Formats: sequence, C-alpha cells, structure tokens
Amino acid sequence: MVINGNASLRWLAGLKGDSVNLAEAVRRIIRDGSRAGEVITRIRAPFKNTETAKEPLDLSEAIREVIVLARSEMDKWRIVLRLDLPAICG
Repeated sequence: MVINGNASLRWLAGLKGDSVNLAEAVRRIIRDGSRAGEVITRIRAPFKNTETAKEPLDLSEAIREVIVLARSEMDKWRIVLRLDLPAICG
C-alpha cells in the first residue's frame, strides 16, 4: 500500500493541472498504511520466536490506533463505537 502510494505521488508530480487534492489523498493512504504496518509489527512482536529484545505491548494503545485507522469507515457507515477498556489496559 505504501509503495503504491509513493509511486502514485511520483506519477502525479508529472501530471499537468491541479492534482493537489489527489496528491493529499495519496499522502493520507501512505500515512495510514505506515501506521497500520507499525501497529501490526508491534502486535506481532511478542509472539515471534526470535532473539530480539522484546518490549511490553500497550494493548489499549494498539486498540486506539486501530480505531484511528478504521475511523473513516466507521464514519462512512455511521458506526458509533463505545470504547470501554478494563482498568488493566490503561
């Protein structure tokens, strides 16, 4: 997703005319794709059988980041989300 977004920005740079709105949309795709990749990496890290240093996973923060990624779809479908995390999750 991020690679395709970056390629799209390069192609847009070569177009004539006003492509500012389209370029901004592609930048948001890249931003959200990067954020999603980071969230997935952090969630998967504790389950990998590697010798790398392991860090605690703030599950409530991961949940909040996924909600940020899904917000536009929730708004589109008029979904109201009520978040009620247990005290141990933050």
